[in-house]
Amino acid sequence: METSLLESEVAFLVNAALEYLLLGREPEKWGSEHAQQVPYKAFRTADGWAIVAGGFQNLYEAFCGVIGRADLATDPRFKDMPGRVTNRGTLYAILDAEVAKFATADLMAKLEAAKVPCAPVNDMAKVFSNPQVRHRKMQVTLTHPAYGEVPSLGAAAKYSAFDVTEGWTAPPLLGEDTDGVLADWLALPESEIARLRAAHVL
Repeated sequence: METSLLESEVAFLVNAALEYLLLGREPEKWGSEHAQQVPYKAFRTADGWAIVAGGFQNLYEAFCGVIGRADLATDPRFKDMPGRVTNRGTLYAILDAEVAKFATADLMAKLEAAKVPCAPVNDMAKVFSNPQVRHRKMQVTLTHPAYGEVPSLGAAAKYSAFDVTEGWTAPPLLGEDTDGVLADWLALPESEIARLRAAHVL
């Protein structure tokens, strides 16, 4: 198997790439929105932000029910995907106002119960207090000679045979590894390193 970062990034273009390859159109900048699905974006809630992916018909209808606007599912402007895409600005103005009435956690619970794909937009504090993030040890503590215990990111890949983070150390102090680098990488003898140090080159 062989791949590269370039190829994986191109593959992630998906719908934008196909819009260009099939139709010759350069995609617009949509932010968190989806070019071909509406509603699908980050909505501001009463206390934060939430992503709602309710573009497909069954999801849209369920979303409308959750926010108490079942009428939007039958509104001629929004009742099907082409209409919602064409009238996205008008629909989003309505949905933005409705979603803003909900607290994020309450909205997530209602949408999950209705099987509408959704997720909160977390800040860093919420990321690192998340139970699964903590369980997967995505934050580790390293010992630094000058600063003591310092937090760091854990390893994204876990292996059953060994702990990737075992033996991790904090970044070295300035010049801490100079002698080792000069000896191992440049094969300088100790006498030459001592001469450079005496001459204040190091």
